[in-house]
Amino acid sequence: MAVSLDGVGHWFDGPSGRTQTLSDVNIQIQTGEFFTVLGPSGCGKTTLLNIVGGFIEAKVGDVAIFGKPVSGPGPDRGVIFQSYALFRWLSVLKNVEFALHHRKLPKAKRADVALQYLNLVGLQDFRHHYPYQLSGGMKQRVAIARALAADPKILLMDEPFAALDSQMRELLQEELLEIWQRTRKTVFFITHSVDEAVFLSTRICVMSANPGRTKALLTNDLPQPRADYRARTTAAFQENKERILGLIRDEVHPNRTWGRLP
Repeated sequence: MAVSLDGVGHWFDGPSGRTQTLSDVNIQIQTGEFFTVLGPSGCGKTTLLNIVGGFIEAKVGDVAIFGKPVSGPGPDRGVIFQSYALFRWLSVLKNVEFALHHRKLPKAKRADVALQYLNLVGLQDFRHHYPYQLSGGMKQRVAIARALAADPKILLMDEPFAALDSQMRELLQEELLEIWQRTRKTVFFITHSVDEAVFLSTRICVMSANPGRTKALLTNDLPQPRADYRARTTAAFQENKERILGLIRDEVHPNRTWGRLP
């Protein structure tokens, strides 16, 4: 089991009292899965990712990575943020090389290994550029290359494409799916986009509204490989979207009857 969350809960204490963000979350993720969490805004998705990443500690419940309790961040988990988090004073190549320090590779070999991962995301010709010279999509591809270069067992991705335009977002989704199919890393992915979740995932967790609970765990049975826009046009794709949208609508507007206006 790559990730195990049993009865996980979390809250924040502030001047106005306690705010419960997560309650009784139960998730089991198998090695090699592309597992996506989505739900209404404020349901604790990012908090959950930070707990798995070891950046914050669950208040209650058990969290384990490959059977070992999580006690903090570790090289077995690579994190890709929405904000790219690149070092602006380092070249693209040096940004990726930075992830190789903990692997104790000889200095002379780091550039070769970093270049291999830049080639994986199609940016080998931009290795001497700096982040300010790149588009948003290219920056995120550098961030993905850097995370992969560290060779983590699990990739934690917190809405990595949310800041991109819709066209670039779909293209990077396709690239990410191709990379996952080649590397078979375990992916823990956070998104607000139902379309993105259905296109990418092997399984999907729909969270309840605040506090976030495990409302539904859905297996995505769309055939693989699906790194192609045509997967989005199938009847099965639309049926999966409607099912998930219905679950989320029930959380956002529990008393509303959905249908056409009179």
